[in-house]
Amino acid sequence: MPPTLTVVIVAESLLLGDGLASLLASEPDITILGRARTVDEIRPLVDQHQPDILLVSVLTPLVSTLQTIVTARELRASRLCVSAPYTFRTAARSTTGSRRATAAI
Repeated sequence: MPPTLTVVIVAESLLLGDGLASLLASEPDITILGRARTVDEIRPLVDQHQPDILLVSVLTPLVSTLQTIVTARELRASRLCVSAPYTFRTAARSTTGSRRATAAI
């Protein structure tokens, strides 16, 4: 049996966090050790569980994501994986409302 990869999920959105947890839970070699929704919830989870990976969905505002990255670096306990729930095209379209802007990306 291969070793289990341990993960703590950080997702501000309950829907996104539930989706990530459901997807990862279906993998036999991945164990979810905990979930956080804010930067303040990360440190105790990582200190307690020492996960292999801290999986972070981009938080709003982006400053929270940057604080999460700084916190993860301070803990030096986990590898960090940051995911974005949308593509750059989606972000440009929702920001500008213009399809022309997304064509340039």
